[in-house]
Amino acid sequence: MKDRLKTCEQFRDNRSTPSVSEKGKTFQIDNKERYEVACVKVDDCVFNKKDGIKCDFLFEIAAKKKLFYVELKGSDIIKAIRQIGETLKQTNCLYPNWNYEARIIAGSTVPASIYDRREFEILKKNCNGGQVKIHHKNLHIETL
Repeated sequence: MKDRLKTCEQFRDNRSTPSVSEKGKTFQIDNKERYEVACVKVDDCVFNKKDGIKCDFLFEIAAKKKLFYVELKGSDIIKAIRQIGETLKQTNCLYPNWNYEARIIAGSTVPASIYDRREFEILKKNCNGGQVKIHHKNLHIETL
């Protein structure tokens, strides 16, 4: 699994604004401290369709022992939550004692009821102290 993660890295460096874009949505990190950040393409690289649903990207910040599971989504927020949850299950054993952060950037507004859904609560619990954030704007900037 570690080999597949390495093979699917989009970049690994200390750029000030590492980011990914897909379907008109962007996830970006404000990396003022210039930590080394690795961005891994998960869906259709680390895992393929026969492996089930997976999130789009994984950002690894080793210096902070933090992972960002990122899904850039149109409107199906529940599916996005499931995608991140499945990816987390498949990869968390590789990162013991890390904080897992889930980020969903959606193209449509997020119904308030989503935060009461069982799927959301399960993902939140499995994030090992990290947060689950869902944004309805096309750009989300995360500060390290």
